[in-house]
Amino acid sequence: MEGVHTMSGRADQQPSADNTAPPVIQTTPAQLLRPVLVGSSPTHCRCTDCQTTLHEGQQVGLYAYRLADADHWDIARVFCRDCTPERFVGPTLGAAELLVTGTLETVSFPRTQSHRLCVVDVLTRVVSPPTEGSQA
Repeated sequence: MEGVHTMSGRADQQPSADNTAPPVIQTTPAQLLRPVLVGSSPTHCRCTDCQTTLHEGQQVGLYAYRLADADHWDIARVFCRDCTPERFVGPTLGAAELLVTGTLETVSFPRTQSHRLCVVDVLTRVVSPPTEGSQA
């Protein structure tokens, strides 16, 4: 059985009135160690907002979510440095949501002799646990 690890939000995040500790998101070791792949192209992806082409070595922002009953995170939006939001427009009840920043790098898959863009040096900016927000 895989262990469960926790990941908390940043200290400067706005806590709720009832809880002064940052929210905690649970994840498995496999999820923590899996590269965060972005885009379908091995050489570039595009900012969701302004459509700027992003390449290896550039700083990006990501919006990711995981539904309460899901076993993986979905990367829903990739942002250039200028378009990365600083907060959620409205958290979604029943989904853990993250805003993170990181750097685009290339990961190689020797078995398939292919490569893809991934995000490394991930820094969590904002966390919304599944118990906050309104129905989508």
